[in-house]
Amino acid sequence: MELIQENEKSQILSQLSIGLTMKEASLLAKVRDEDARFTMRHSPGFRKQVEWAQLEMKRKALDTISRSMTKYDNAQSAAWYLERKHKDEFGTKTININSENGNTTVVFQMERPRAQEQLTDNNKRPNGKDPDQNNYLPSPTTAE
Repeated sequence: MELIQENEKSQILSQLSIGLTMKEASLLAKVRDEDARFTMRHSPGFRKQVEWAQLEMKRKALDTISRSMTKYDNAQSAAWYLERKHKDEFGTKTININSENGNTTVVFQMERPRAQEQLTDNNKRPNGKDPDQNNYLPSPTTAE
C-alpha cells in the first residue's frame, strides 16, 4: 500500500539527492512525512530509491573533497578528510572530567595536529613555500 503518488515520489527523491532530509523533502513535495515514510517501509523499490538518492549526495561531497585533494593538491581538504574519517588518529579529542559531587564538568579539547603536520611536511608547493605560508592550512591561532 502506497500513500503517495509517483510524481510526489520523484519530487522527494530529487530533494533527497541534493542533501535534504526526508522531512524536508516531504514538506517540499507537499506530502506528509509520515506518509512518505509509510510508503518507504511498504515499498521496497521506493526504499531502495531513497537509499540511492541519499547516497548520491554523500558521493558528490566525497568526490569534491577527493578532487580538491588530488587535482589541486589541497592540503586543507586532505587534513579535513583525515580529521573526520580517522578521528582517533587525527581528530580533536574531548575529555570530560566530573567532580565528586557531580555538579561540575570540565571539558578539555586536545588538538591533534598530526594531519596538518604530516601534510605540511609532505606537500611543498611548486613555489617552494609551505602550505601554511600560502594559507592552505589554518594557523594554530585561527579559530574556524
